[in-house]
Amino acid sequence: MAGATIGYDPHGPDVVMASDFDNATRLFLDAAERCIASERREKELQQRLTAADERIDERDSTTIRDGYAELRCKAFYFESREAVTFNSDGFIGFAGWADEKSVQPVLAGFKEWIKRLTP
Repeated sequence: MAGATIGYDPHGPDVVMASDFDNATRLFLDAAERCIASERREKELQQRLTAADERIDERDSTTIRDGYAELRCKAFYFESREAVTFNSDGFIGFAGWADEKSVQPVLAGFKEWIKRLTP
């Protein structure tokens, strides 16, 4: 049996092009930018929640307990009514006291809040 020979090709069977490195680098940088943007959104949300919590503490218009949360509202003709409730069974209530027209500002505010929570 003839002796085995080991060859060495410095470029290997495939040549990796500079554009492949560029693409990989671009992919990494895009991912990093998305992470940073996500962290900024999270930080902004935390700041908003903290500010809202401080305002709520001043007004005492929120109740949170055992999987239930309640946001209350007031106007010139009433002092404290349900705005939004989050019940432990998953039900979300919107201004149960309001008719179809009066509930619209509550729904609009809730939708805006949800938009701000999601990227």
